[in-house]
Amino acid sequence: MRRIRVQYSPMGQRWAVDLVGVEGLPATVSELGDVTISRDERGRVTSIVIDAVRLESDVIETITEEFGREIADLMAEPSDDEIDEVFIVDDQPGSAVTRGDSPRAGAPMIVLPDEPGVPAPVDGDRFRIVVHVDTHKVEGVLEHDPASARIRIEIDVTQDGQPLWVRVAEGESGAILALAPLQNSGEDSSAVDMAFGLSVPMQALHVSVSDEPLADPGDRNDRRRRWARDLETLATKRARRLRADASTLFERAAGVHENVGDREAAERCRAEARRARRRRRWFGGLGATVAVGILGGLGFVLGRSESVAPDSVVAAVSTDPPATDGPEFVGPPEPGPADLVFDDERQAQVLVTGDVNLRPGDRLEFVVRARIVSVSTFERLVDCVGAEGGNSVFGGDGPMYQPIFVPVLENLSDPEAGSRAFAPFAVERSVDTYFVLPGACQETWVVDGQRFDARSVASYTPYTVTLDLPDDLEPGSWRLRLVWESVEGQARSGDDITIRIVD
Repeated sequence: MRRIRVQYSPMGQRWAVDLVGVEGLPATVSELGDVTISRDERGRVTSIVIDAVRLESDVIETITEEFGREIADLMAEPSDDEIDEVFIVDDQPGSAVTRGDSPRAGAPMIVLPDEPGVPAPVDGDRFRIVVHVDTHKVEGVLEHDPASARIRIEIDVTQDGQPLWVRVAEGESGAILALAPLQNSGEDSSAVDMAFGLSVPMQALHVSVSDEPLADPGDRNDRRRRWARDLETLATKRARRLRADASTLFERAAGVHENVGDREAAERCRAEARRARRRRRWFGGLGATVAVGILGGLGFVLGRSESVAPDSVVAAVSTDPPATDGPEFVGPPEPGPADLVFDDERQAQVLVTGDVNLRPGDRLEFVVRARIVSVSTFERLVDCVGAEGGNSVFGGDGPMYQPIFVPVLENLSDPEAGSRAFAPFAVERSVDTYFVLPGACQETWVVDGQRFDARSVASYTPYTVTLDLPDDLEPGSWRLRLVWESVEGQARSGDDITIRIVD
């Protein structure tokens, strides 16, 4: 039996057929025009990606031979809707095809910021985690190696008493999937390396540390209820000391309470947040009044003291720019970040991570995080509203659409010099989070238990771009522009990304 996943993106005009269960294994990739074919070590086709709406006859024949006539018939005509289906096919030729569960089936998981035990992406296959060891909150790093089917977890704690175990559980149910004892890896850290061959997103897991390895971690709602109570308790302690972060902690507790359906507790925390802010303003204003009185008294006393000696020198600060015989620079370089708007459906954030003062022939390095309008599926209004309030929605593998950009450098010092365009680049088809658009939940929700789609913004994984600057690039100030499918991005705030080229 084989499980075959078929996907189609009308926005990206792309088809994909993938053999499920071979992700991460070595593959040989060949490109034939609009068709990309991946084969395993035995020469078996494991993936076909077609960047076209209608498939040529030879492509249909290849799909028929490798995946079956039923799969090819599904792809014979383009669809107005996005397709993401899994089919179960027997290995015998001519066998029937059974429709399986879609990878997008079920309501998406709500990923709350800084949730204990939930891996948060850092870069690539590295994730940051926060776990509780006894009563202390400890940070750590999870590294996932899909090729070798292993994960490594290192946390900032040492083993000096009863052995501690790291438990990796399924995020929703809390069922333990992997288990291993911690070993000291440094003066202030411990680590564990364990086999993990399940093809699941890391953010769908829960990591915990305990001296009772088989104790139940609890399901997601139980853990979040405990987390909400802990946040509320900490916020109450901070509020008594007039700490500035008390109101923020109350707001976070309210968000977690609301996620698990406890609206009464959420309203209580929001009321406490407002009360904490009022107390801070009142005491802050009183403190400022006292400080002004003290400073006024000091000024009166100091004003009666001796004046500045005649031979004292006060240096004047010059606001004139330093003289230069080089090109005329247009303001200081701006590394960003800058939010670029291309149209109602597409945006991108850009940040120069390398040097902004460069020479011809140097390398310019910047990061692009693309965003597109997509949809997320829910079954409960509270989950949708939570995502609408800024909670991240994990959406599986993300859309099929792959944004392609053309970077352009525009000469600001000498507009007549024109612009320099570079080779296009495509960001990886990997999405970190979805965020539901305000008001989108009420537009489509009818009743809890019935699935509904809400318009949301899909944020792609940050993609690093490196440009080799031409050796004959003229000195001066240059603006970095991005063109996304013939549409130039406009900076939302009006502050463009600029670099400086010097001799």
